[in-house]
Amino acid sequence: GASRNPIDRLVGIAGFLTDGRKAGPHDTRTLIEAVEHGWWYSAWLPDGRLIAAYMTDADLLPKGRTQTYTLWHQQLGHSCHTRIRAEGCAVAEMRTLDAASHRLEPASGDGWLAIGDAALSLDPLSSQGLCNALASGMHVADAIGAQGRIEPLGAQAYEQWLDRSFNDFVAKRAVYYVREQRWLGSPFWGRRQPVLHSA
Repeated sequence: GASRNPIDRLVGIAGFLTDGRKAGPHDTRTLIEAVEHGWWYSAWLPDGRLIAAYMTDADLLPKGRTQTYTLWHQQLGHSCHTRIRAEGCAVAEMRTLDAASHRLEPASGDGWLAIGDAALSLDPLSSQGLCNALASGMHVADAIGAQGRIEPLGAQAYEQWLDRSFNDFVAKRAVYYVREQRWLGSPFWGRRQPVLHSA
C-alpha cells in the first residue's frame, strides 16, 4: 500500500567514457555545470573512466533510447566545462537513470521499514544520498525493539523523522535551484523557480 510520491521528473543520462589521451593524472574534483535544459555532473572514477551525466526532466527527452543518447551528445557539445573535460574520451557505455526526488508514504508497515533511497530519494545535486542512507539506517535501528520487532512508536518516530528530513531537503533544494537565473524561459529551470501568488 505504500506509494512513491515524486516531486519532480529528474532523470540522468550517464555516459561512461574511456580516456584516450592517457596524459597523466586528472583533476579528481566533481564538476557540476548548469546548462539551458538541465545540468551536468562529471567525475573521474577510480577505474580511470569519466562519468558524465546530463540531468534533465524525463518529459524533455525525446522518445527512444537512440534519440535520448543523441541528445546527450548534443548537450555535451553545448556545455562548456564538461565538454572540455571529456575531450579525447570515447563513450564506452550509456545508461538512463531515474533521479526523481521522492518520499515513500508510508515508509513502514507490518514487519517492514524502508531505508535509504527506498524511503527518501534526494536530488543528486544535494549530494546527500549516502548520508541519508546512513541516517535512515540509524533511525530504523532505533525503531526496532530488543526482540527484533518493529515498535509502533519507533515506526511513528521514524516516519516523523522522514517528514522533517524531506521537508528540509525540499527547502534547501529550492534555494540551490533558484540561484540559476540565466534560463528562466527554459522549462527545466522555470519549474524550479518559486511560484509567486498574487494577493
